[in-house]
Amino acid sequence: MFGELLQSGRVESVEKRQQYLQIINTESERLGSIIDNLLDFSRPNAVASPTRSTRRTSARIVHRVVEASRMRAGKVEFRVKIEPDLPLVVVDERPWTSRSPTCSTTL
Repeated sequence: MFGELLQSGRVESVEKRQQYLQIINTESERLGSIIDNLLDFSRPNAVASPTRSTRRTSARIVHRVVEASRMRAGKVEFRVKIEPDLPLVVVDERPWTSRSPTCSTTL
């Protein structure tokens, strides 16, 4: 959708073009990560890759998910309320170190 708009020349604002290019880039990285994961799991002799567990706050996890979803949600408004003093959550560090977060957290 954004690629078609850019190709058509209908986007005149430089800021909008940059925003659309950022969305295309982020989504491409996210989809590439999903495809890589699918290919890894589809191998006949696939061995589960080791996890790098780390602890994260619930607020940080929710913030990452909301930010990753914001582009796909369009004009949907997010209202998030996180209770204070929630315990830390153990997650796999690998998705957190990539530029494109994935939803592979273990809660």
